[in-house]
Amino acid sequence: MRNLWARLDSPRLGGHEGVAVPKLNQDEVKTREVLEWSGLHLFHFNGSSCSQKTRIFLNLKKLDWASHHVDLVSGENFTEWYLGINPRGLVPTLVDDGDVHIESNDIMEYLEERFPTPPLMPADLKDEILQSHSSTSPRCHLCLHLQGKCSQAHL
Repeated sequence: MRNLWARLDSPRLGGHEGVAVPKLNQDEVKTREVLEWSGLHLFHFNGSSCSQKTRIFLNLKKLDWASHHVDLVSGENFTEWYLGINPRGLVPTLVDDGDVHIESNDIMEYLEERFPTPPLMPADLKDEILQSHSSTSPRCHLCLHLQGKCSQAHL
């Protein structure tokens, strides 16, 4: 297990040249059924700010995605089934056509590369935007940077 954690802490390419994204190798995914899923699937918790910003990003991109609520209060994130998808037991986790991505900032960067329209991260502000999301502040930094205001209707 030690090697798995070391690999998870190291960024790796997520299928698009130049994009560093913690993406699990298929052999690291123990809940094998998700490897067969098509489309975008997001595992999230309503009270998680990292989940919220990922949902905002998906919705601003106008992407179709399947919602998979993970109840952190009851410890659903520590079940064998969910740990087989994300060994850290954290949310959000994105499954895109069977590829498993973890870490909210890296998920947003991956989505920006994979679905460039509409562009939500101008190149000159990309680092600032991603850095503002490194805290767990409940403020909607992404909306403030990109839209100038936030109705929070897209949460």
